[in-house]
Amino acid sequence: MHLSTEELVDVTADAATLFLGMIAEDTGVAEPSGLEGVIATIPFGEPPVGALTVACPPALGELLAATVLEAEAPDGDDVADAVGELANVIAGGVAGLLGHSVMALPTVTTGYGLAIRVPGAEAVRQRQLLVDEHPLIVALHETPAGVAADAIAADAAAAEAEAHLGSADAHAGAAASDGDPAR
Repeated sequence: MHLSTEELVDVTADAATLFLGMIAEDTGVAEPSGLEGVIATIPFGEPPVGALTVACPPALGELLAATVLEAEAPDGDDVADAVGELANVIAGGVAGLLGHSVMALPTVTTGYGLAIRVPGAEAVRQRQLLVDEHPLIVALHETPAGVAADAIAADAAAAEAEAHLGSADAHAGAAASDGDPAR
């Protein structure tokens, strides 16, 4: 993937400004630690070639929900929706810069001791920004070309085997009845 850290930070900062009307400042931290709160992940590409992950503490999630959803007392679902929506906006900007138009819906997880991991992919860009003194972490994950190619080949082989099996079953059924519906 050919997206610089600066481009990832710019897309994230623009989304934070759009959503919150606040400035997101790049901390320069590439390997944030001690995650607790909300993580949203969105795969993109067809087949998936990468994913974007956004993480923030509960306080920033609540601020997002209060601002975006105009919720006076945001609950857990409001926070998950707002963080997922922010991730969607950032992922749309990133996918567009990378030339991809297919994105999945966000998967949102809340809890403590969370880690940003996308199975079968590696984090190629990761950065922590500060929004209203709260950390906002964004990570871009890439599926290695070999993993993607293996997945495509396995899916194609499974589809071909299923089609062949269905065709064999149809032929066997026709031979058993000799075309006579009464049998």
